[in-house]
Amino acid sequence: MSESLFYDVYDELFASKGYIEEVGCVLKLASEALGRNPARILEIGCGTGNHTLALADSGAALVAIDIDPLMVSRARAKLDAAGKRNADIQLVPVSDLKTSGFDLACALFNVITYLAPRKSSMPSSKASARDSPATESSSSIAGTA
Repeated sequence: MSESLFYDVYDELFASKGYIEEVGCVLKLASEALGRNPARILEIGCGTGNHTLALADSGAALVAIDIDPLMVSRARAKLDAAGKRNADIQLVPVSDLKTSGFDLACALFNVITYLAPRKSSMPSSKASARDSPATESSSSIAGTA
């Protein structure tokens, strides 16, 4: 599949995915853990913005990030078309994020497969972190929130 074709059909490929249900589950778990609804949410790897739309429906202040410019462009267009003004979609790797203080940080769908382990904890037989699309480990992401 060519790169442009992938972007053209991405949302069609995953049209039957339960984005709203998944976000509902995540928000319920976060609310139970916090004792209140999350007020500030970080979405790592927002892609074309399908989970982002559902997260924005919560009314929380939302920062959604991705490292793919075409995905970010599509997510911004989707949120603008839906009139969602509580979402700040940024083209930035999690390691360069300048914002902090989130109640909830989530990496939904298959985003976790793009997050590289820390170099220091990686056996020498595995690929280095620079060979992966992202630059943070899941353990350091938890510290971001």
